Parts: sequence; structure tokens; C-alpha cells
Amino acid sequence: MDKLLVGLVVYFLASYNSVFAQVNLSVSVGVNYSNFDLSLFPHVSQNEKDLYHYTFAFGFPFSNLGIGIEYSLNSISLYSGLKLSDRASSDYSTGFPPHYDHLVYTYTFLELPAVVAWKIKKMNLELGIGININHRLGSNYVNQNDETKLWGMDLRAMIKYNINEIFYINFTYTQGNIDKAIYAYENVYMFNVFSLNVGYNFWRIKLRNTPSI
Repeated sequence: MDKLLVGLVVYFLASYNSVFAQVNLSVSVGVNYSNFDLSLFPHVSQNEKDLYHYTFAFGFPFSNLGIGIEYSLNSISLYSGLKLSDRASSDYSTGFPPHYDHLVYTYTFLELPAVVAWKIKKMNLELGIGININHRLGSNYVNQNDETKLWGMDLRAMIKYNINEIFYINFTYTQGNIDKAIYAYENVYMFNVFSLNVGYNFWRIKLRNTPSI
């Protein structure tokens, strides 16, 4: 009986010490490489769809910047925050070959992500997936129906490399306005956005360990 009690105490202490939780606040800046997709236009021909191309969104001073919050528990992290992100696409449809005009359309979004990530500690990597709530700020070369739908939901995949405890590099792919595809809306844009960010953890608090369940 005594050995059993000792074993339970040892197990409890091991479980207690195995749980590590902390909260990080960070800032990040980066660039976006993006395009918008006209696949929701059944009346548009494939040739017209192909007029839009991927391009870099060079906002000022960066095409995306934000503040993030991370809650980590052992090998799992939850990410959220607020970000300003420019999503752009280019159009070479005007002019005559070989002298095409280069037009870039840029849309600015306020983003609220919710991403769950799994840490690969030996490689300093984190792999994550989640959603992103977006709100378009202002307008640009948008369709009439798209102007009435300022809010949207994105799917987001993430690969994060932790250089050290302070700096990190973050690569994300965002499928923008996925909710419009779910509801089969017409005359709205879907975005494909590749982002590369450098981040700085400026505040960290380690939480008291609690027993794992």
C-alpha cells in the first residue's frame, strides 16, 4: 500500500512538472504575395480569369503588420491577435503586346486570426491551422455586390520557425473569403495570400504549472 501511495505521489509530481504554460505578446512585419480568384463568377470565361496574376503587395511601410498573442501549453499553442494586411492582384489585360500595362489592385484588411499549432521542439518549428476573420477597409477595384460584404472568413495554414525565444520567422498561406465559397455567393473575390513575417516577442509571462489530466 505504501509503495502504491509513493508511486501515485511520484506520478502526480511528474505530471505536475510536465505541464508548462506561458503567454507571449509579439509584433510582426512582413510581405504578402497574393492574387484574387474569380472562380465564383460562372459567367466569366477562363480567358478572362487568367488576366489576374500573383503579385507582391507593397504597402507602407510593409504589406502586413500586427500584434499577436500566443498561449502555449506544452506542445500546443493557440494564436490570435490583430493584423493589417494588404492583399493585391495584378492585371496585364490592357494595352497591346508586347507592351502590356501593369495594373495592381490592392485591398487592405483587418484580420483576427485563431490558429492552433503543434510544436516540433527539436526543429524549433510549429505547424498550425485555423481560421481568420477579416474586415475589408475601404474599397478599390471591387464589384458592386462585393462592396456590400465587408466581413469574411479565411482558412489559414502556418509554419513558424523560432530563431530563439525572442525572434521568429512565420510563413502563412491564407485562402481568403472561404465563407463566400461555402454559401456560393457571386460577384465576390476569393484571395490566395502567401505571407512571410519576422516577429519579435516583446513580453512573456510563465504561468504556474498545473497538473496534467
